[in-house]
Amino acid sequence: MNREEEVLIYNAQEGNVQSFETLIKKYDRKIMNLLLGMVNSEEDVKDIYQEVFMKAYKSLNKFRYQSEFYTWLFRIAINTAIDFRRKMSRIRKHELIEQRTILDLNTGTVTDPERDTLNKELTKFIQLALDKLSPKQRAVFTLRHNDGLKLLEIAEHLSCSQGTVKKYLFRATQKLQHELRQFYEV
Repeated sequence: MNREEEVLIYNAQEGNVQSFETLIKKYDRKIMNLLLGMVNSEEDVKDIYQEVFMKAYKSLNKFRYQSEFYTWLFRIAINTAIDFRRKMSRIRKHELIEQRTILDLNTGTVTDPERDTLNKELTKFIQLALDKLSPKQRAVFTLRHNDGLKLLEIAEHLSCSQGTVKKYLFRATQKLQHELRQFYEV
């Protein structure tokens, strides 16, 4: 952590809102991209995004300079997104209905509207498959494939070992492959 960031954090801890806003501006896009990879709805992402920074502001006095500020903020974002997904999972548990479109591929012709419909259905199916992952599996999968982070970086952000990250990534990939095979078998 550089000296300028330490000063901003210290000033924010002392109640300087301008310093906190400067810190937020520094990391807001990264946090937004992380949340977009973990949560389906952009409206939900906006709510979670605000909640992350509210939690960070309220907890700023607990930051002890033992890690990078971004790592601390990233952890708050991950935990907030995981909590949100758990909450939504309970709410939507009985609402999930699988939708599948059966296409007659024997004709050999697929028109653009048919292709669009197939792509929309595949996108929905992929989202349903991602929703079946545990929150940590989804976080690791998203960080690896959407954000392009290396396993070691993911391990640092999630405060776990690289082996644990590999385990989550492997299991997430297996589950997604299994779910997607079902789509193609229709």
